[in-house]
Amino acid sequence: MITVVVNQTSSSHNLQSDRDLSQVNLDRWLTSVTSILDKITTLEVNTTIVSEIREEVFLPWEAYQDIYAISRTYLQEVQIPPALCDRYLNLRRQLELKYALRAINPNCQLYNSAARDAIRKDLTILSRSNDSSWENLPSRLPSPFAPENTAENKLLGQILIDTSLLKVLRQLARSKANLDQRHQITQETDTTSITNQDITYAQTIIELEGKITNCYAQEILHHPDKEAILILHQQGVQSGEKQWYRLLKFAINIVQRQQKVRKS
Repeated sequence: MITVVVNQTSSSHNLQSDRDLSQVNLDRWLTSVTSILDKITTLEVNTTIVSEIREEVFLPWEAYQDIYAISRTYLQEVQIPPALCDRYLNLRRQLELKYALRAINPNCQLYNSAARDAIRKDLTILSRSNDSSWENLPSRLPSPFAPENTAENKLLGQILIDTSLLKVLRQLARSKANLDQRHQITQETDTTSITNQDITYAQTIIELEGKITNCYAQEILHHPDKEAILILHQQGVQSGEKQWYRLLKFAINIVQRQQKVRKS
């Protein structure tokens, strides 16, 4: 009799443990899906005319190293034309800004409570795209050449696995590749005209709450193929909207189904 009771208790305990483990796994899965859903609340469509389409290879560490190296002194050393310098520097500013925003977020693994107040003061300047005074601020970014097992190297490791920062880094790497190509074309053609190569002529950002932002480059106003570019952009927006809505619907359905399972 005692043996039977002990076996039943053990069996019930194991069953409850399995249920608890399944619930924990389900909760984690729902959290990850919800996190993904939060990141697809905005649709961004850019229309860029390029001389050729190159296969994109994104290597986070190399991309970080390339953006980190950008400074006014460095650009002068590699003889970047003055007309492009500000665009290169803006890439570095954006990376500094994005990291600063992550470093003052208490819900982020990159949160830096010790430097929080100082970083907040820097944000006022970093957020100004047309203000070069940010170059005088102390950089908060870790050096990609920091020795292993140092705090700086560990911070870099955290940055390179931060989903939000990786997304920005990929965009910055793409923009830098376009600038590099334009610089190369300028050198090959021996001209200072760089206004018609690899420009993003149109950008549309649609947010879930209903806000729509359209941006157009000045160059499109006098472009001989203005109408064709605008039509291509509009078609891209329409196609992007359809795919975006399907993705949102799919993600929402998954969450709703799992919540029903959870309640049952």
